[in-house]
Amino acid sequence: MFIAEVNNGVRIRGSFLNLMSNWIENYRDSSLDKFALTCSMPQNNHDDVTRCITFCVDRKVNFFWLDFSDPTWIENDNINREAKFDLPMNVYDRKIVRSLKLFSCNFVMPEFKNFKWLRQLSLGWIRLSYSTLKALIENCELLASLSLKNCWNTEAIEINGPNLQL
Repeated sequence: MFIAEVNNGVRIRGSFLNLMSNWIENYRDSSLDKFALTCSMPQNNHDDVTRCITFCVDRKVNFFWLDFSDPTWIENDNINREAKFDLPMNVYDRKIVRSLKLFSCNFVMPEFKNFKWLRQLSLGWIRLSYSTLKALIENCELLASLSLKNCWNTEAIEINGPNLQL
């Protein structure tokens, strides 16, 4: 679900948050296969965003896409923008995530070791060191697709490993 903030951004965001809360309260299935959330300025609604993420983790989501980038950011402007949100620790317990997209979302690399079943990873608008990228590839042996968009601080990319699917 995507809500654009044109005019009356506060009213539209409030309506979206109400819709999201109602959906969470009324969702009765015990599982959820796919979930995508695009929300600029998540820090303004940190509790609501965290509640939504927790809801997905509790429902064993397999395809999890979180995009907190600002739609006004220009792709090739060479400005390194700090991530707007930190991935909650409960997400790392979701060990069988198969697809993960994190845009403008920090993560804790040592906790990534739990994502053994990850097949697709898309990272964007974050600081990504070579050592972090190397550790991701080593820990996610089933990774078949890796996408990097507007990541910085990566000096060089070298991909190798004994069982890589890339």
